[in-house]
Formats: sequence, structure tokens, C-alpha cells
Amino acid sequence: MGIPLEAYRQVALQCIGRAVFFGSLAIFCVMVGMAFDPVACFRSGAAMTLIMTTVLLYKSREAGRKPPQHTEVWLYLDEGIRPRETHSRFAFAATMREIYGRFALGAFYVSIGFFVAALALQLAGVKPFIALPG
Repeated sequence: MGIPLEAYRQVALQCIGRAVFFGSLAIFCVMVGMAFDPVACFRSGAAMTLIMTTVLLYKSREAGRKPPQHTEVWLYLDEGIRPRETHSRFAFAATMREIYGRFALGAFYVSIGFFVAALALQLAGVKPFIALPG
């Protein structure tokens, strides 16, 4: 029986994508809460997205060390295609590493966009909409 790499990839995309979506939703909520100061809004979004990038890179690095049975992806895989042999476990770890890396790269690009937006707004002289005390 061949290694079902495409099945691993599809399930990993769904599971990791859902986690990144919820992290992005939290970042978005913080940014909306700071909407009174556009520069701080984009700076905070950039910083939090950079933290998410760091976490995703760490998860990518650790994907080979974590047993497949201790991942969420394992729960969604059919019984017949779960990695059991050593070579399929390596394929599973490589797939997880690839997917985490792909999402980390996307988050990094978004973080750069937020930093550029904050810099552009600051250079344009945009002030907070509400006068803060102090």
C-alpha cells in the first residue's frame, strides 16, 4: 500500500488552516478594538501576526518529533491511511512541516503588510481619532 500523501496534505490543510483562522480572528478583534488609533492598530496586528509566524515556525520544526498519534490530523484520518510504518511516519512529518511552513510564510507576508501600513500611516501623519489621556 502506498503512502497517501495527498490525504495527509488535505487533512493537515484543514486542521492547521482552521487553527490559523481562529488565531487570525483573535488578531482581527484586537485590531478592531484599537481602530481609534490606526497606527497602533496596524502595529499591534503586525506584532501579533509575527508572534503567530514564530509559533507556526516552531510547530513546523517540531513536527518531526511529535508522534502522529498526538496530532489533531490523526483524529481526522481514516483508519486505513493512518501512518503506521516508519517511512509513512516520515512522510507524515514532512507533510506537516510543509503545511506549517506554508502558513508561517503567509502569516509573515501579512505581518510585513501590517508593518508597511503602520509606517505609511505614521509618515502620513494620521493621528488617533480619540484624544488619549497623557
